[in-house]
Amino acid sequence: MNRSEKEGQVILSEDFGRLRKLVPENSRVVVLYDSHIETWMKQMVDPGWEVFPLEAGEDLKQWNCVEKIVETFLKRDINRSWFLIGMGGGTVCDFAGFIGSVYMRGLAFGLVPTTLLAQVDAALGGKNGIHFGCYKNIIGCTVLPRWVLCNPRVLETLPIEEFRCGLAECIKHGAIASASYFSFIKELVASCKESDTFSGKDFHQMPLPALRQLIQGSHEIKMGIVEEDLLEEGVRKALNFGHTFGHAIAARYPSMRHGQAISYGMALAAAYSVEQGRRLSAEQTRHFSAEQGLHSSAEQGLHSSVEQGLHSSAEQGLHSSVEQGLHSSVEQGLHSSVEQGLLRSGSQVFLSPAEHDELLQLLTDCGLEVTLPYPERDIIPFMLHDKKRRGAELPLVLLSRIGQYVFFKEPIILWENRARNPGVCLGVSAVRDFPDWIDRAPWVELRLDLMPALSPVALLAFRMQCMGKEHRLMLTHLGSARPAAVAFDQSVASNQPVASDQPATSDQSAQSAVPSESQALVPEVLAEVISWGVGWVDVPLEAPADYAKELMVLARQHGAQIIRSAHFWGNAGAPVGEAIATAGKAAVAAASAVPSPAELDALAKKAFSSGADFLKVAVHTRSRQESDTLLAWCDKQNTRGVQLSGQAKDSVPADGSYRVPADGRYRVTVMIMGDDALRARCHALRNGYPFVYAAPEREGATAPGQPSFEELNG
Repeated sequence: MNRSEKEGQVILSEDFGRLRKLVPENSRVVVLYDSHIETWMKQMVDPGWEVFPLEAGEDLKQWNCVEKIVETFLKRDINRSWFLIGMGGGTVCDFAGFIGSVYMRGLAFGLVPTTLLAQVDAALGGKNGIHFGCYKNIIGCTVLPRWVLCNPRVLETLPIEEFRCGLAECIKHGAIASASYFSFIKELVASCKESDTFSGKDFHQMPLPALRQLIQGSHEIKMGIVEEDLLEEGVRKALNFGHTFGHAIAARYPSMRHGQAISYGMALAAAYSVEQGRRLSAEQTRHFSAEQGLHSSAEQGLHSSVEQGLHSSAEQGLHSSVEQGLHSSVEQGLHSSVEQGLLRSGSQVFLSPAEHDELLQLLTDCGLEVTLPYPERDIIPFMLHDKKRRGAELPLVLLSRIGQYVFFKEPIILWENRARNPGVCLGVSAVRDFPDWIDRAPWVELRLDLMPALSPVALLAFRMQCMGKEHRLMLTHLGSARPAAVAFDQSVASNQPVASDQPATSDQSAQSAVPSESQALVPEVLAEVISWGVGWVDVPLEAPADYAKELMVLARQHGAQIIRSAHFWGNAGAPVGEAIATAGKAAVAAASAVPSPAELDALAKKAFSSGADFLKVAVHTRSRQESDTLLAWCDKQNTRGVQLSGQAKDSVPADGSYRVPADGRYRVTVMIMGDDALRARCHALRNGYPFVYAAPEREGATAPGQPSFEELNG
């Protein structure tokens, strides 16, 4: 090796003989290479070197493949005096780097990436790792190679789809760090793609100078970041733009190419950036003053805090943006400029819709797809296992504008709630529809008060359908004037519903929605289904104290979580249940009215002081303004968190198996009924409400205006 060469440097050269000059003199060399690039390998290696072909792909990055290579090295007596070379695409470079980092506590190694993705990203920066099952790069280390040798000429035979995957990472670099590099890709690279994507000539006609500039531009951006933050303690986290979503997509759909997964991930992150901008703009209108700029979002009803402010841009060495006057340095840990009030009023904190469209258009022009063909909910469980997760927070990299990023974090519980919604409410048709929905929806609410009476045989058959899925059931029994109506029917008689899905009529409004004090017994069918081990039991706040206590004890004994609920039917008719009772105050005279924030506060206090895990408030609103007032109250409760007391000792099992949850955030649901229900429930989904209720179809709604599952899940 020529010692004038800097260790760890990235070398861009079309000289196939350059590799032999980079190897330390008098070293024995072993090469791990992708079997598909043997022609290129033979042009670069010395005939005396040991070479071992590998089958490239995500399956290579598994522990069993590590064991095979270690066994081979031991048999060949390869030791720490050898020099290791990894030659191939991203998976081969990752794998070879991991072997070089851990075998005999480390071999000196270099990398020769032969795909665009590897040349501009995967082989750079010293991250070496393997997967654990479907979870990406869970096992690994950060060790820089001696050098990375990139030869653009080997890309001549690269399949088109692989070239596109590399472009995804190039676009990422421009999006987070350099508007000028982003424009270069748009103007001089995307234009090389032929309109006929099946011609096999996409990008292969790109002039060599343009290809060199494409690779060099990514090198400068990524290695500039790596030199400042090798161990990803600050600015290097920006390189994860699109990857929290993208890695989750790749884990859920293992056959998807990495670059395509990252394209989807960037599209999702860009859309989320715009959404946060709209949310922040609304909060600024309501709360922020021109003199003070941006304040902490936690107390203002935002759903997460912008932890580390805005950073970039490539032309300035990826430091603070001169155009925005944003001052935050890598040396100072890139700490929250938002929290410290360093952002001047009027700064663009999140991506504009126009720039979002510009990013998606460039991805599309480069042959990458941007519209996720399945619900985002499917990938959230994989996002929550991401190695970048920190405690109870999920960090994300979003965009402030093209060429500038912003660090953002949100509570894990918010994303868990998004993953389990919407659920489906089944009433009159529950027995018929249940088999279709228990496997389709994240959870199913059984309105036992609306279901037909079940014979012992029918109940047993229903039980068999629930086997192994009981934890996804929510039980609700709002009851009627005759609470025993829904019970074991000894005669297999009636198939008629025992309660209507409409609010109580005026002559019923004075009666409780659940059994009266003299009937304070849990209905038999409700007690039976609770004993199956369901996930949640709804206990109305207007229920008589003895009934509520008995129902909560029963729920806890069988491991169910408790939802306390209140219903305000508004213009739909009289309220279900009694008016709100507040501590030290007379009952509110008209529960049909929309509750005020003070009344809602009293409800929350009553619910959580009784030992509830969740609060649900269903309200029929008359206007969008009424809905927004209720949603704003709920957002504030959820971001601030409630006190989960667990003080209702009688509702906790004697064996102590129930533990009060530590995180009181995102425990409140406001469900809007009426004409504004669809818009309001979409808001509830986006903002992580614990339960968002949908009907199988509009015709099967169990509450006025309840949207269908497809309307909320699309």
